[in-house]
Amino acid sequence: MNRKNILIIGAAGRDFHNFNTYFRDVEEYNVVAFTAAQIPDIDGRKYPAGLAGKLYPEGIPIFPQDQLPQLIKELKVKSCVFSYSDLPYQKVMAISAIVNAAGANFVLLGTNDTMIESSKPVISVCAVRTGCGKSQTSRRVIELLMEKGLKVVAIRHPMPYGDLMEQKVQRFARTVLLHTLWKSSYLQRVLQMLLTILFTAAVRTVQPLRRTHFQSSGYRWEGPTVQLEVSVYKLETLLELPGRG
Repeated sequence: MNRKNILIIGAAGRDFHNFNTYFRDVEEYNVVAFTAAQIPDIDGRKYPAGLAGKLYPEGIPIFPQDQLPQLIKELKVKSCVFSYSDLPYQKVMAISAIVNAAGANFVLLGTNDTMIESSKPVISVCAVRTGCGKSQTSRRVIELLMEKGLKVVAIRHPMPYGDLMEQKVQRFARTVLLHTLWKSSYLQRVLQMLLTILFTAAVRTVQPLRRTHFQSSGYRWEGPTVQLEVSVYKLETLLELPGRG
C-alpha cells in the first residue's frame, strides 16, 4: 500500500487530538511530522512512540512552522491538516496559500471525524477568542449543576507541557497538586468547589472520558478558543466579547 504522507500543522493540542482520532493506526496515512506554533519550546521534540501507535515506533518529529514549505518538499507531503486555534481567517488562509504553493493539499477536519462520544452528558464552554470569560462561565455552569445535586467533572483541553507519556491523563482533586501548573489560579478556584478536574495531556481524550464514567453525573468541557470541541456535547455555550479587536 502506498501510504499518503500527512503533515499536521498545530500547536501541541488540537493537532495531537486530530492525529489520535483520525490518523492513528490507520495504514492509509503516514503522518511524517507535526509543526508547532504559539507555544515556546515545543518544536524539536517528538510525539512519543508510546502514544503514536503501532505505525510509528520512532514517534513523530515536531518542527517549527516556519519550515513548512521546506518540509512539504523534503518529506513529500500529500496533505497538510491545519489543527490549531486563535488565528483570524486571513492568517489561516495565508497558511493555506503557503501549503498550496508548495504543492500540497490544505485540509480542515470536521466534527464527524474528530468528536468523541461520551456516555455522560457534556456541556461545552467555548469562545470566539481568548479573554471572553470561559473560566468564569464554566464556574457558574458548575455551580448551577451542583445546586441540582449533580456530580460534575471538569475536563480541560490538552496541555502540552512536560513529559507527554507521564501526563497522558491527569486527575486533580487537591489544590496542592497544582503549584506548577499553567492556569493554576483558575483551577484552584474550581477545586475549591469540591470538583474533580481532568486534563487530556495532548493525547487521546477518550481515556479521561472513560476514566470519569463512574465518577460523575456529567462533564463540563472547557475548550480553547475558535476551535471545534473534542467531545459530542448536549449543550454548547459560545462566548463573544463585543468591542474587543
